[in-house]
Amino acid sequence: MVEQSHRLLLAVFCFIACNCDLKTLVDSPGSSKNELAQALYSLMNAMQTILQLPILLSRIFRFLEEKKIDTELNMISEMRAERKRISFIGSLVTSLQKDEKLEASKLKEEKKGVSRIEVMHEMLSSLAASYGTASASLS
Repeated sequence: MVEQSHRLLLAVFCFIACNCDLKTLVDSPGSSKNELAQALYSLMNAMQTILQLPILLSRIFRFLEEKKIDTELNMISEMRAERKRISFIGSLVTSLQKDEKLEASKLKEEKKGVSRIEVMHEMLSSLAASYGTASASLS
């Protein structure tokens, strides 16, 4: 059926564009002696392959995504909890200092992590920045 629609499309194209008959309706796809008909056949086959490629890629992506979801659901909940958080607030919380008084007595170059006050300042500044951009885009 696809081949018949190819032939019909070629015949219609030739009648409209060239005002000629390439005899594509009676020839088999590979046996046409006309170079224009052969070129149009190869172009249509290439276009058919190109149009089917996104469907194939989406099916592969869906298959791999389902596997990824299955492996994630099969993980133990403790392993998911142990995994390092990658969100902004999560990274700030994990970088908190263990002992703020000890870190305060150290030199600036020797300090590790951030204090609770610095975490609050970072969170408030990010909220203010996001509020400013959101309100500017809405107005």
